[in-house]
Amino acid sequence: LVAQKEIPAKGHVEVIDEAVEPTCTKPGLTEGKHCSVCGMMLAAQREIPAKGHVNVVDNAVAPTCTESGLTEGSHCSICGSVLAEQWKIPARGHQVVVDEAVEPTCTEPGRTAGKHCSVCGTVLVEQKEIPAKGHVEVIDEAVEPTCTEPGLTEGKHCSVCGAVLVAQKEMPAKGHVEVIDEAVEPTCTEPGLTDWMHCSVCGEVLIPPEEIPAKGHVEVIDEAVEPTCTEPGLTEGKHCSVCGTVLVPQKEIPARGNTEVIDEAIEPTGTEPGLTDGMH
Repeated sequence: LVAQKEIPAKGHVEVIDEAVEPTCTKPGLTEGKHCSVCGMMLAAQREIPAKGHVNVVDNAVAPTCTESGLTEGSHCSICGSVLAEQWKIPARGHQVVVDEAVEPTCTEPGRTAGKHCSVCGTVLVEQKEIPAKGHVEVIDEAVEPTCTEPGLTEGKHCSVCGAVLVAQKEMPAKGHVEVIDEAVEPTCTEPGLTDWMHCSVCGEVLIPPEEIPAKGHVEVIDEAVEPTCTEPGLTEGKHCSVCGTVLVPQKEIPARGNTEVIDEAIEPTGTEPGLTDGMH
């Protein structure tokens, strides 16, 4: 009754099936096409194999005194997946070293004891400064110069460290004060001395004397004295006419005593007087 007429085919409505990039673990797809109307595959997508991971080493991190470290690990540089896990290494803790106290000196400050870590250098107990003590002054007494030795002015030094605070200056020696010592004449028994010289300050002999021999005695004879009837006598002796020293002493000779003689009486005469008996 009514004949059917052919209607031309509409043709496919192409839709691009976008390519899918493969990942490290999943395959991808090439670009394809299909009809959005009938769904027919017009250009099949082909599978692209997974790329696989790109291994990157995560370096080990050594622990410090206060910070933990990490063992070596690895990850994929593309997707970031952890391939080998890093493990935490505990912090080592400080290695304590004692910083000994330093005694202050007269001019330099000291320090209290402290502590630090020998590994990282961290100061654990801070050292505090102790002020310098200052000098302990001692007077160096002046030394008077002598005739031959120089002297010194007064000075000062520190009794602790020995530092010279006020230097002593040298004073020249005074030199001798010369005095002439007159010659001593020799005696009969003692030697004499020539002129000589000494210092009136220190007594040092500057020009020594020369000895003059003793003169020796000048002998004089002391003549013997004969004893009488009533007076003792003396033996011969000797003495020195210069100094009077007795060289040979005179010894006493006893008196002889009287030798009695009878003086007979004389009868008086007519013209002459007489004498009684007598004695001599």
